[in-house]
Amino acid sequence: MTIYNLYIFDAQGRCIHYSEWQRPKQPSVSQVEEFQLVHGLLASIRSFNEKLSPLGPRSQFKEYSTMKSRLHYFETATSLKFVMNTDIAALGIEELLPKIYEQVYVPYVTGNPFAVKGEIIQSEIFKQKLTTLVQSHGSFA
Repeated sequence: MTIYNLYIFDAQGRCIHYSEWQRPKQPSVSQVEEFQLVHGLLASIRSFNEKLSPLGPRSQFKEYSTMKSRLHYFETATSLKFVMNTDIAALGIEELLPKIYEQVYVPYVTGNPFAVKGEIIQSEIFKQKLTTLVQSHGSFA
């Protein structure tokens, strides 16, 4: 089981944080293009889900899988988007993403008077707490 990386997008679609722990293959595009592709994929899947879901527009997608990897998705009430890529064997990511929001983002970004909304997260303690939480998860290998 492997956790590859994490993206955090704000409500306007800007990637305000990116962490990478393991990445066997590097992308063939720039980091900015990668962020745009990931956010575009999310927007497309959300649009597809809202328009075609038999359960109605309120059903939120939680993951997208391929044969070898899985993209996990969590969106907050304020439209922050947490996206984590893992291998397909990773378990418990649906619980991990809200925990990252509640235990790391809220206290170290929202609660930080020096953090500027919409800007890239610069807080070293945020990065340390995030890494500690992710590396302590059972799917981190």
